[in-house]
Amino acid sequence: MVKKMILNRYLIFFLFLFSFTAFSQRSEKLKELMNEMQAEKNDTLKVKKMILLSEFLFKSDYAQAVKYSEEGMRLACKYNRTDLQISALNSFADLYWYSADYDKSFSYYFRAYQLADSIHDKGEVSRSLYNLGWLSCIEQKNYKDIGYLYRSLQIAKELKHVGAQMRVFNALGTCYSSMFKAKNDKRDFDSAVHYYNAGIELGRNSKDQMDHVSSYYVNLCDLYFGIGEFYTARGYANQAMDYYRSLDDTVDVVYVIFKMAQCDFEFGKQDQALRIYKSSYDLFVKQGYKEAEIEALHSLASGNYRVKNYKDAYDYYEKYIKLKTEIDEHSYSTTLKGMENSNSLDRAKASVMQLQQIKEIEELKNKKKTIYLSVLGGVGIVIFVIAYLLFRQNKLRQLTNLKLTEQNKIINEKKREIEQSIEYAQGIQTVFLPSEEELKLLLRDNFILYKPKDVVSGDFYWYMATDNGILLACADCTGHGVPGALMSMVGINTLQQLCVERKILSPGLILKYLNAEIKNSLKQNTDESKQRDGMDIVLIHLDPTMRKLTFAGANRPLYIIRNREVTEYKATKHAIGGFTKYDQNFEETKIELEGGDFICLSTDGYADQFGGPNGKKLMTKKLKELLSEVSFFGANEQKTKLEEAFNNWKGDHAQIDDVCIIGLKV
Repeated sequence: MVKKMILNRYLIFFLFLFSFTAFSQRSEKLKELMNEMQAEKNDTLKVKKMILLSEFLFKSDYAQAVKYSEEGMRLACKYNRTDLQISALNSFADLYWYSADYDKSFSYYFRAYQLADSIHDKGEVSRSLYNLGWLSCIEQKNYKDIGYLYRSLQIAKELKHVGAQMRVFNALGTCYSSMFKAKNDKRDFDSAVHYYNAGIELGRNSKDQMDHVSSYYVNLCDLYFGIGEFYTARGYANQAMDYYRSLDDTVDVVYVIFKMAQCDFEFGKQDQALRIYKSSYDLFVKQGYKEAEIEALHSLASGNYRVKNYKDAYDYYEKYIKLKTEIDEHSYSTTLKGMENSNSLDRAKASVMQLQQIKEIEELKNKKKTIYLSVLGGVGIVIFVIAYLLFRQNKLRQLTNLKLTEQNKIINEKKREIEQSIEYAQGIQTVFLPSEEELKLLLRDNFILYKPKDVVSGDFYWYMATDNGILLACADCTGHGVPGALMSMVGINTLQQLCVERKILSPGLILKYLNAEIKNSLKQNTDESKQRDGMDIVLIHLDPTMRKLTFAGANRPLYIIRNREVTEYKATKHAIGGFTKYDQNFEETKIELEGGDFICLSTDGYADQFGGPNGKKLMTKKLKELLSEVSFFGANEQKTKLEEAFNNWKGDHAQIDDVCIIGLKV
């Protein structure tokens, strides 16, 4: 007990001591950066210093931060430095993010991603995907875009970049924490805890990541505080304090002390907690730490209200609303979202008026207490009598409705769980599918028309660059939806092993070994096996320089359109897996191409779609006619016209199968 009292006194003393010494640190750091930039002779390093200044100033001097970002971009373009242009684009995106213009921020982050991808800078690609994921999933609550974060994590792991992995672990934890607050799904809570702990485990062994480890503990403190587990939250805050002390990071130490005080308030130490709130608030004001300043004001207002210090509660809440209003007005003046901010300001002013009425309400309660009790007592008796009569008359109906309600609740919960699982599976399948943007870098004039019947798909596409061209596949797995998606992931993984690890590049041999591996994976290597799933696939190797193509197919043909004439190259009449024998060979066809040839790979979903005036299948003949008609257009127009034709044919009919068509021109 004595030890705890000494620690609490130390925390309060530290706050007061630091409030006198920390204010000058930020201005000294700013002067240091300014002097370094002005003294720098190397133009490249000067640009980097400008971008650092922009990142340092964007919270305190927005206009000056914009100025440095613009000058940094101008010089980066002048010196033709793509890496510096990427940094400047990220700086612009950060500025728009801070001013709440998320559309522009997303646009700049995406441009940074495209530039990084064009120079094959995997580190910057991972960073850009992280920025896109954070902005979309966390700032705008578009949880379906979580694939950005998983792709970023995958690249960071490939590069063995500890800092990048920890950055994404934090984003994934924060995303699932936000999802938990929105949907109260225990699985989201568990996922958030998992990713925070993964970051802690990774960072413990790296001295450079100690500050990140401490921030994970702060996030876990907030997460458990939100569900009312205050002792657990306090424990995580203590661990964060241990790390921050070793780093001598005084600003963050004060923030952790503030978090400790929030927990202590719930343990009955209200007076001590309120003193720490006040000292923390004074420090945050001096440091210009607006987000923490708002949080401290909110805690001061709610804390004083809970201990019935209504005057102090009102004063702090008024400051809280004033500061929030200033920030909203700043966003209004720097973004195109004025209407939204205006509405939030109106709501804030209304909240001030509501708080202003607290004292009056308390006084009225005391004066009218007797009247209220009498009236409420009389109303309660009347309601009780009516409820009793209704209960007797409708007992059977209520019991029936109760059973129906419980059954509907169970059905809805199961439906929601299934939908969430399928949406999560979609994110995993999306990560497995290769990037369409990267394919356009390898083959400029191409398109992929990919329309799953359900959320996830049994159709998939795959490609891999080779020394003299590209391997390209379009496959249709048994079934659709979740079963088909599982088969598609097995197929993609097996193709990666055969072509990347075992260096098999001949289409016919690839299909032969793919058939054997699928049968092994699904235990189809005996006649007694009941597992007969498989896939149909068309696989080509294209050498665009020599205009040579090698084709092999398993139940799926290849179409080549030349001068609007469609040539169909037949496939081997056996599927991959299923009833096909273990050592089945697949015939290869070598084709000499001409300039302007249009190559098409497809599954059977497009041709098998029911629709039209008589509700019949579209059929392969109609598909060939459409391919002939669009063969002279560019890739984007080809995709648009094929999709329009499919939708027009389908009309009000349901889509019966997954659809995948890949088109490219030589």
